[in-house]
Amino acid sequence: MVLENLKPTIVWNIFENIITNTPRPSKHEEKIRNRIKQWVNEQKQMSNIDLKLFEDGVGNILIKRPPSKGMEQYPSLLLQGHLDMICVTNRPGGYDFFNNRIPIRIQDNKEWIDADGTTLGADNGIGVALALATLIEKDIEDSHGPIEVLFTVNEEDGFTGATNLDVEKLNIKSNNMINLDSGPIGEITIGSVCGRRTYFRRTFDWMDKGSKNDLVFIELLITGLLSGHSGGDIHLPRANAIKVMARILSVINEQLDTFFCSWNGGTKGNVIPSESQVKFAINSSKQKVFENIITKEITALNEYYNSNNIKFPKLEPNLKIEWKITKPEDFLSPQDSKNIISTSNVIPNGVIRKSPFYEDF
Repeated sequence: MVLENLKPTIVWNIFENIITNTPRPSKHEEKIRNRIKQWVNEQKQMSNIDLKLFEDGVGNILIKRPPSKGMEQYPSLLLQGHLDMICVTNRPGGYDFFNNRIPIRIQDNKEWIDADGTTLGADNGIGVALALATLIEKDIEDSHGPIEVLFTVNEEDGFTGATNLDVEKLNIKSNNMINLDSGPIGEITIGSVCGRRTYFRRTFDWMDKGSKNDLVFIELLITGLLSGHSGGDIHLPRANAIKVMARILSVINEQLDTFFCSWNGGTKGNVIPSESQVKFAINSSKQKVFENIITKEITALNEYYNSNNIKFPKLEPNLKIEWKITKPEDFLSPQDSKNIISTSNVIPNGVIRKSPFYEDF
């Protein structure tokens, strides 16, 4: 074990041995659901607590702990968290989140737990661990009403569990709920933002890679950004790799015709993109013009995000922008390419404004 010396022992034991030991990508929570069902059966035998478990059609789980003797009249309280986690890695060879445990560790400062080259999944793994610990905590045996614990699926990638929650099949009785997916210890959130996804779709006519002989094909790559959660870190001065790429491409497109081949960036819808890769072509006679543009842009971006001014911290200390000549691919017309660049460049990113009435809101 890695976390055996941390307190409260019951919570960290569950977090390490149940949560981080069991794969749980969004939309693929079957392994963690089965592990929790197994754990409930084990605890019923070991602790002599009559836990009852219910499931609905989308995979949500509800577990009930009966009230202490004499406290049956107290209202039921529901604790809620979500089973899935964001699965992102910066390991060069990638990481198999579908079959491997999370490689947890305690940082050298002895203050924080993280994972070695992957996301930790404390969102919402620690909430799930706290809820499970409450179900078997012996110190509250004589002092609680009915307790219900609800675990929903696919919170990170569409709120499938919450949207399709079957209250009757889960046999939920509570009118009061505490959500265990919030921020700093000691703070209670009584209102929260929501989210919406917008999809842009368009059909393009692709041109064969051999249809023009006067093109040079270029691969442009941005890596090393700090990234972060699109909710918890979006107010920080962190770069979005897709938006940085859009800026560079906009400058190039002002002076040159570009012929788009592909554009990839980001990992999850709620993670600030740390990398972006574009492949495109330009007229070979304009290669020197391109080289001058990209050199100026790389210099300007590095000066902004990594200023040597000692009064200001470096915003993106590991920012890396690279380019190289690459092999030909099918491409789009300059007009279609311009539309893609312009659209990506004007879409807002980050905090648009702050409330004039509430501090830091």
